[in-house]
Amino acid sequence: MIIFLFVLINGLDAVIQKIKLPNGQDVQAVEVKKYDNRKIRMVRLVSPTMINTPAGKLKLQGDIYFYKNGKIKSINLSELQEIQTQSVKMKFKGEIYFQENGQIGSINLSEPQEVITTIGKLKLKVLLSYYTNRKIISMNFSEPQEVETPMGKLKLKKSLFFYKNGKIKAINLSELQEVETPSGKMNCNGLIYIQENGKIWPINQDKLTPEVTPEVTPELTPEVTPENDLAGLNLSQGITLARNNNYDEAIKKLNKTIELDPELTRAYFYLGYFWGEKKEYDKGIKNYTKAIELDPEHAYAYVNRGYLWKMKKE
Repeated sequence: MIIFLFVLINGLDAVIQKIKLPNGQDVQAVEVKKYDNRKIRMVRLVSPTMINTPAGKLKLQGDIYFYKNGKIKSINLSELQEIQTQSVKMKFKGEIYFQENGQIGSINLSEPQEVITTIGKLKLKVLLSYYTNRKIISMNFSEPQEVETPMGKLKLKKSLFFYKNGKIKAINLSELQEVETPSGKMNCNGLIYIQENGKIWPINQDKLTPEVTPEVTPELTPEVTPENDLAGLNLSQGITLARNNNYDEAIKKLNKTIELDPELTRAYFYLGYFWGEKKEYDKGIKNYTKAIELDPEHAYAYVNRGYLWKMKKE
């Protein structure tokens, strides 16, 4: 049963609904959204409320999102609280996204803080994201930091990526530094990819730049698709348009792609990037979130979504 009450919130009349969450808990909400199957998709709390979550009983505020099966998808902590993540125990305030199995998918910190990680104590800024095997996918720094890498101790900035086995996958150098590469020692700066055996991928010196974007820029290379693959053809055409900075038309092509194939993860990832380039951050976040729903281990979607959250707040 839903009970409606009218109260004054922030000077405006609001309808307060007493509803039962999928876990059976009663709460007061000012807004409720549902899926087509009438299951609750989102609840907006009236005030900070203690809620049973996959990470324990926590005091939440704002919106709680749910999967179609009723499990919690995301929450927003109302104050500093201690959480046991897959890798560390940490006290923070911010957003938590859960995988459908109940494990933490990513954490969006509201303030930079020191976190003990598998490679030492680091000051993190935006998020930690996790594979389904409980290993860290990526983390974002709040400031340049020295980190032990397969090439020795290097000063890194922004994002650090890992393989499923916990080994470092990619680093972002904060300044020009000497690195041992397959071509010998080189002064490098920017993003470097590392193979699972610890050796770095060959570097094209001509492509080294003094500064790289804090988000992951997708390769805008048109895909080769069969003529009968209309979704793939629209995707390829959209990428071509984006290469020429025609994001409006590229977005139209990607929307058509999704109409033809609603489960095409990379279409949502590209859409997130295109909307971000247009500074339409909410639309970008929405598409990155959809890409993550379809592929919970899409590391770059987590990172780029965190970047758009940061840009939105600034």
